[in-house]
Amino acid sequence: MDATHGLTPDQLKALRELLKPKEAVIVRDKLRDLKCCDPAVGSGAFPVGLLHELVNLRRVVETAANGYVDPIRKKGTSWLHDVKEQIIEDCLYGVDIQQQAIEICRLRLWLTLVVDYDLGLDPFTADHTQFIDAIERISQLPNLEMNFHRGDSLLDLISDVPVRIEAGAMGMRKKEIDELRKKIQALHRANKSERKKQFRVEILRRRLDLTERVLGEELEQGEDRVVGLGAPPVCGEWRVRLFCVASACVQRPS
Repeated sequence: MDATHGLTPDQLKALRELLKPKEAVIVRDKLRDLKCCDPAVGSGAFPVGLLHELVNLRRVVETAANGYVDPIRKKGTSWLHDVKEQIIEDCLYGVDIQQQAIEICRLRLWLTLVVDYDLGLDPFTADHTQFIDAIERISQLPNLEMNFHRGDSLLDLISDVPVRIEAGAMGMRKKEIDELRKKIQALHRANKSERKKQFRVEILRRRLDLTERVLGEELEQGEDRVVGLGAPPVCGEWRVRLFCVASACVQRPS
């Protein structure tokens, strides 16, 4: 059901038969929490395409949840901008081995978001003061540095040793992960460089601490097997390298 330009009477009739308002509220909440990671994001074609599909689905579900009233009729085009922003910040993630690809992907998502921003006036007929006021009201672009990273999705090495994190390894640390997510959300909303720097350092420290403990447990579980095969222990060397990386990242000026 394509809701790009709104729903036709026939589509609304079909929607009434398919989805009740109470069901639509449940689906809408599930969609808000959806997470998707592209392991080879490239220039961002998949995340951008998925963004459009999720916006379309959100519009259909929101219409049903609103008593079969198109949300754009109630909130205008600002609804499109707000929904896109929420999806980009909370739902889309990506990894690529090339940093240039990550930068292009972020740029494409920013442009996709900006195109739906409604200034609330005609820039060609508005006077200078009105236009400047409208520009100053534009919300800042979301900070995507925590969503899209350079990395190798196929191979993880710690001190030249392949490391595999078992499923459920992070499950016991839900509280710590939730706290980390709150810090990332605060970074998304920060509008001053000094505050951004503080959040980056705090997020980095928490991530490194959590990573060290999770990886440490995984490596120590296999330490006996490694030593049993006659190979030297790797945990000590790995911790030294992680400490050096952490120190360099925290001290590096932004």
